Amino acid sequence: MRSRNQFIISTAVFGLVILIIASSVIVTNQQLAQIEKQQQISGNIESGSDKLNTLSSQYFLYQQTQQLTLWNSNSASILGNISNLSPNNFEQKTLVNNISDDLARLNSSFINLVSFLETAPRDVSVRVLPEFQNDWNLTVTAHQTFGLDAFKLSDYLRTQADQLRQTNLVLVIALSGVFGAFFLLSYLITYRRTLKTISDLQKGIKIIGSGNLDYSIQTKKEDEIAELSKAFNQMATDLKTVTA
Repeated sequence: MRSRNQFIISTAVFGLVILIIASSVIVTNQQLAQIEKQQQISGNIESGSDKLNTLSSQYFLYQQTQQLTLWNSNSASILGNISNLSPNNFEQKTLVNNISDDLARLNSSFINLVSFLETAPRDVSVRVLPEFQNDWNLTVTAHQTFGLDAFKLSDYLRTQADQLRQTNLVLVIALSGVFGAFFLLSYLITYRRTLKTISDLQKGIKIIGSGNLDYSIQTKKEDEIAELSKAFNQMATDLKTVTA
C-alpha cells in the first residue's frame, strides 16, 4: 500500500475515533452541568426544610404573625424549587414526587396546628391536650419525612454527578491515549519505515553509482519509494546494456 494512502486511512480512522470520544465528552459535560444545577436546587430545598422546622418551633413558642408570614414565604419558595427540578429518570421522578407530597402534608399539618393554637383556651396548657399532641406529632413526622426525602434526592444527584465526572475522566484519558497512539503509529509505520526504505535506497544508489550495474535494489513493499527503487534498477539495467 502506498504511504500516502496508508496515511490517509489511518488519519481517517483515528479522526473518527477521536470525534466519537470528543462528542461523548461534550455530551457528558452537558449532562454534568445539568445535574449540578439540579444539585443546587435540591440543596435549596434541604435548607428550606430546615427553615420550616425552625419556624414551626418558633411559632409554637411565640405564636407571632411574623413566623406565619415567613413560613408561607419559605413554603412557596420550596414549591418553586420543586417545580424547577427536571427529573431525567423514573427513580429521580419518584423522589421529586415524594418531596412534593411531603410538602403538601407538612403544610396541611402545620395549618391544623396553627388553627388549634389560635382557638385553644388560654387558661389551659395546650401541651397536655391530646388534640395538640396529635397535631404536633403529625407536624414533626411530616418535617422528618420531608427532610429525609430531600436528603435522598440530594444524595442521588450527588451520586449521579460523581458517576458522570468519573465517566468524563475516563473519556479524557481515552482521548489522550488515542492521540498518543496515533502519533506513535504514525512514527512507527510511516516515518520509521520510510526512513529505513530511503536508507536502503541510498545504499543501493551508491553501489550502482560506484559502477556495480549488476546490483539490484530490493523492494519489499509497493509504495512510492519502491517505484523509485524499480526505476533505479531499470536505469542500471539500461546502462549495463548500453555499456555492453
